[in-house]
Amino acid sequence: MGRSTQILKFCLTLAHLVAGILWVGSAVVVDRLTGRPWGGGLSRRAQVLWSRGLCRIIAVQVLSEGDDDDSTEPCLLAANHVSWLDILCLATVRPICFLSKAEVRQWPFIGSIAAGLGTLFIRRGARDAARSAVSDMARRLRGGHSVLFFPEGTTTAGDRVLPFRARLFQAASEAAVPVQPVALMYSEDGRPSRTAPFVGEETLVGNLWRLCGSAGVEMRQVFLAPIDSDGKGRSTLAATSRRRVVETLERLRHDALARSTLEASACSATDSQRRQGGRIVRVENQ
Repeated sequence: MGRSTQILKFCLTLAHLVAGILWVGSAVVVDRLTGRPWGGGLSRRAQVLWSRGLCRIIAVQVLSEGDDDDSTEPCLLAANHVSWLDILCLATVRPICFLSKAEVRQWPFIGSIAAGLGTLFIRRGARDAARSAVSDMARRLRGGHSVLFFPEGTTTAGDRVLPFRARLFQAASEAAVPVQPVALMYSEDGRPSRTAPFVGEETLVGNLWRLCGSAGVEMRQVFLAPIDSDGKGRSTLAATSRRRVVETLERLRHDALARSTLEASACSATDSQRRQGGRIVRVENQ
């Protein structure tokens, strides 16, 4: 991709981010004034449209599999974590409360909008942080809303799944709701994406710039079968969720590589036929 195209996409992305703050923020205010619930009000529709628009600008194709129907009973969703794009892509499918670090709540404009969209916040490092987060999550679940968190506690390059921390799985038991594992994978040309992961000391601006320079990223999110939390401890729920996510990611990588190999073979065969056809034409012309 040319540098001029990358610059254009980057400028469009920044403009879309600013427009989103105004657009989604206004929708949040309207919902508060009219008493509409966050999951079904104007802000939710604005969030979906804005998220899909940004994915389109930066050429991220979102493909969903499994039980992603937002009409099902509330559940605690546990997903592997690769990028800030995870939340953006998941928000295009179903209304979910996300658990985020408390620092986000203090960000100008964005913090207020996130809170208005139902985001829950955890004070990392605080003595009672986990207990407080579990209480907030269980309360939201009992209120009929699904909650999603990233039990790895940090992002990875997508090449592995870190151990799932069990403490917050307690919210599912306290609210008597199932746990639904979610597997997230980013790929480019059938191979794990090196563009999408947001890891280490990289800045958000730097990651956006790299995404704008990509020809396209495919994001697959698989909503796996819910796990009944009744009678299961949080450690069991965490281990079972992680195992299912790992197994699904292995399948997705295998399928993506097989599809890429098949497409490459088809292109090679087509090129070979064209070259052979060219030789035949030359022979007939002699």
